[in-house]
Amino acid sequence: MASAVGERRGVLEPTRRATLDRLADEVVPGDDDAPAPSRLGVVEFFEALFTRERADEVAALRDFLDRNESNPIDTVARDPWFTAFAETVHEHYWTSPTGLRAVGFAPSEADEIQPG
Repeated sequence: MASAVGERRGVLEPTRRATLDRLADEVVPGDDDAPAPSRLGVVEFFEALFTRERADEVAALRDFLDRNESNPIDTVARDPWFTAFAETVHEHYWTSPTGLRAVGFAPSEADEIQPG
């Protein structure tokens, strides 16, 4: 899922984007009632936060994704950067229109920001 944010910022390469999607979906798995973060634009959310101007944070995110490209979530959860990653995934998910509806808040159409 490419968006104007992802295209403009371009802080993550395709392999890292795929790793981020996979790990985010492990943190907040989708189900029949709610899509996984990868379907809601989690990569674009991270790229909007971790811009080129914040090179140290971009480097930390890239290092985290590289270290955990193939690791199962129980191994990833022991990574020192995992807590920050998981908190950011939750922030994205639970502030999205889907997450807000899941907790009983129904944003109006005007409030909704569509990913991608």
